[in-house]
Amino acid sequence: MHQFTDEAEAAGFKLTPEEGSNFNRIPAEFVLDEDGILRIVYYSRLITDHLPYETIERYAGGTQLP
Repeated sequence: MHQFTDEAEAAGFKLTPEEGSNFNRIPAEFVLDEDGILRIVYYSRLITDHLPYETIERYAGGTQLP
């Protein structure tokens, strides 16, 4: 597990331990439309993996997503 937390810290993500939390969680990101409907769901494989900004830009610009 240290490999992933070391990678996250090297990428600039400050890992601050908090009571009751752990670093074994993987991030997920969600894009909702104006009606609150999920339009994009992105489950990361690593703590440093995030929804590509280009995907958000395409959605915001009205481009049809797969």
